[in-house]
Amino acid sequence: MWFGVVAEAQERVLRWGADPSGGAPYVFTDPANPDNYIGYEKEMVDALAKVMGRRAEIAPGAPADLIAVRANTVREAIAFGPSDRIVWRNGQRASITRTTSLV
Repeated sequence: MWFGVVAEAQERVLRWGADPSGGAPYVFTDPANPDNYIGYEKEMVDALAKVMGRRAEIAPGAPADLIAVRANTVREAIAFGPSDRIVWRNGQRASITRTTSLV
């Protein structure tokens, strides 16, 4: 997820990026109203925007072709969702995320 704060005329917008095509339960298209998004992440961003006095606006992103995480098993990768990851899009490395401990 990424955030961008945009001032559009008089309206203040918190623009955030997500992949609603495969992002359930975090963000996905509302089956009852396909023009809206729902999910945990959407609720969190709406709450953050409200506190900031802004309107939340989703900027749907393209899903990654492959995401590599450091884990010993698939179960571990899914259950613990390690923060370190490499993302590929269109056969090229799009991003690398590494975490470090400050302790």
